[in-house]
Amino acid sequence: MKEGTICLMRRNQLFKKLKKPGPNGEPPSLISLFFDQKALHQYAAENNIPKQSAYKDKAMIDLTGNVFLKGFFDSLVPYIDNPKKLSAKIAELKTSEAIELLLQTGDVFQRFLFDFQEPHKKDLEAYMHHNYTYNISLSSFAKLTGRSLSSFKRDFTKLFETTPEKWLQQKRLEQAHYLILTKKQRPTDVYLEVGFENLSHFCFVFKKQFGLTPTQLTEQWKNTIGK
Repeated sequence: MKEGTICLMRRNQLFKKLKKPGPNGEPPSLISLFFDQKALHQYAAENNIPKQSAYKDKAMIDLTGNVFLKGFFDSLVPYIDNPKKLSAKIAELKTSEAIELLLQTGDVFQRFLFDFQEPHKKDLEAYMHHNYTYNISLSSFAKLTGRSLSSFKRDFTKLFETTPEKWLQQKRLEQAHYLILTKKQRPTDVYLEVGFENLSHFCFVFKKQFGLTPTQLTEQWKNTIGK
């Protein structure tokens, strides 16, 4: 996302957020508004919004350029430096205002916001191979694949013949090794990208797996190029 981007992201979808400093080193800033299910159910009931069919379109909608939404987010800026002024009542009003602005933007947003159906059971193998780099809990993986935690672990072990924890670590390490050795990426960039949250832990398990630290692997290919 570039400066001034406004987008709406669907629930029960995975998105990765890595904040990078601006061209002059200034820290990035982001204002996020979450519509929880309680607020959406309440809004639907108060405004007689009928039960919606399943939403199957884009998981993220770009709303950059919508002057009304830009004005809405501009109105939230003063609360960044004065968070105590954002009372529960004002937060409730702001949430309703945002929902109303979205509904005025287009018909698609009614299904986007008020589709309350839970995730259906997904192809576990395809889903995990596509999403293993996301650093989320096993219970979240279970929910997003349409399973209870116990059935997720049972199905996973039967399919992959190992535990989810071991499989995830192995896949992430293999991807990290590929990115460092083949794509020449820095270890400090790679560990977050593949799903680790701690650099020291990443370096420890990487060396245990490959016999070299990520930095040593980087030096190895640099020396090879030098020769």
